Amino acid sequence: MPAERYHMIRPVGFAAISPSPNPANQNRYIIVMRAKGDKTCLVPELNSKGLLGAVDLKDPGHYGGPKGLASYAAVLHTPYQVSIMGLYETLAAGGTYIIPSYSFLRSIAARCIEMRFIARWNSLEPEIEQLWEWYHADLREAFVYFDSWDHLAQLMNDPKTADMLKDKKAMGQKIMARIREESLSTFVAFDAKLNDTIATKIKKFSSMYDTKKIGYIDPYTLASELNATNHFHNVRLAPPPT
Repeated sequence: MPAERYHMIRPVGFAAISPSPNPANQNRYIIVMRAKGDKTCLVPELNSKGLLGAVDLKDPGHYGGPKGLASYAAVLHTPYQVSIMGLYETLAAGGTYIIPSYSFLRSIAARCIEMRFIARWNSLEPEIEQLWEWYHADLREAFVYFDSWDHLAQLMNDPKTADMLKDKKAMGQKIMARIREESLSTFVAFDAKLNDTIATKIKKFSSMYDTKKIGYIDPYTLASELNATNHFHNVRLAPPPT
């Protein structure tokens, strides 16, 4: 579809929860125990390599929200959807993720039953990688990717990783500032265009009906014209036919 035919409005990453800062978190990693892939694929691999001692395993709702995640060195995660709200919220809060590269994610999917859906997606859409926000050109500079479980272990054991993660956090906030500006500007433009369209439709109906006289407008025709929007304001809809 031509670019002028659609609008991309991404989440702006706002998060209201502000947990008390814990300086100890900045040298540790976190996994939110929500996604089955994290629980049944990622955690066992970390355990087998003796790396769980550096990781906090938190239940959903008990990690302090995006700002709580941002207080850690990084979030360890195996993506299970093309995008999640937490992605934007965590980047905006100053956090980052360490995730499998897309090629390694497919390898995990072939061996870990909880990730098999990714293999099915790839068979249906070979180019699906470009649809994943986790691997999109607009966002990928905010993440750290690992190509194997050994590579992940190297990253977690390398003292230089701390500085790299700080750079990724700064890049993530820079990217989110741009996305926020683009999304808000696009929404304002879209809202103005939508309101103009609605105003034109209502003006058209004003010339077709004397609403003061008949007191209502046929809801079926109106819904069709306004594309089922809720911008009816003071117009009383007729009851459905019996």
